[in-house]
Amino acid sequence: MSRSSDHKERLRARYRDASVLNARMQFYQRFSTNECSLHRWIFDQFHLSPESQILELGCGTGYLWLENRDRIPDGWAITLSDLAAGMLREARQNLGALARRFRFSIIDARNIPFPSESLDSVIANHMLYHIRPDRAQALQGIARVLKPTGRLYASTNARHNPQGLGAWIARFDPNLQDRRGADSRRVTADTFYLENGRDQLARWFAKVRIARYDNVLSVTESGPLIANLRTRNWLDDDRIPAFTQFIEREIALHGAIHMTKRVGILEASHPRKQ
Repeated sequence: MSRSSDHKERLRARYRDASVLNARMQFYQRFSTNECSLHRWIFDQFHLSPESQILELGCGTGYLWLENRDRIPDGWAITLSDLAAGMLREARQNLGALARRFRFSIIDARNIPFPSESLDSVIANHMLYHIRPDRAQALQGIARVLKPTGRLYASTNARHNPQGLGAWIARFDPNLQDRRGADSRRVTADTFYLENGRDQLARWFAKVRIARYDNVLSVTESGPLIANLRTRNWLDDDRIPAFTQFIEREIALHGAIHMTKRVGILEASHPRKQ
């Protein structure tokens, strides 16, 4: 099995249902201090005409649209897609009666089954970093299906988040953070952050604009934080009980612990056809 095929199968297995995404979203929603939710803010960044053909790659649970159901123009024709059939089922269920507004399709972002220059926008909400090692193939395909006036909206994380979850792991045990930091540096060239996303998109788009969304989480209990941590590979299972005790002591001392969450969106326009 090729590296690309192996990675794709691991993604399908990891996101066979919404448990991973739900644990992460519930954590951020529970403790966020930003008055504007991330999904509402992302929608604010869209600059699209009232009549638009839109494809979302990696739609996940569909919450981007559920949270903005009051703002979707009647003239938008939207296809929600994901690599995992289970995620599409979750999206349909979450959207309920609103689901009739959308088409649903299993799509691999490396092979988008739309005609050239047929779409006004492609949305990739926290998903381009999942595509490796052949992200360039996906970006070329996105540029191909967009109209000359089309736009890609790609949200992602910031690489540098000095007060994020990784910083608290470092406070718990600096050696663990050193190990995670080395791993992160090793994969930086193979992933997609705000810091390196512009350079990756510039090959396929003449213009790239970055907008940033900074948030502070005021965490008052350990359970949702640990549930979020368990969806990642940042800490071995046998260390989680000690880390939980460390977090609970910090909360007892200070009433809450504070974490930053730095994300943003890259708006890419004027697609280059290659």
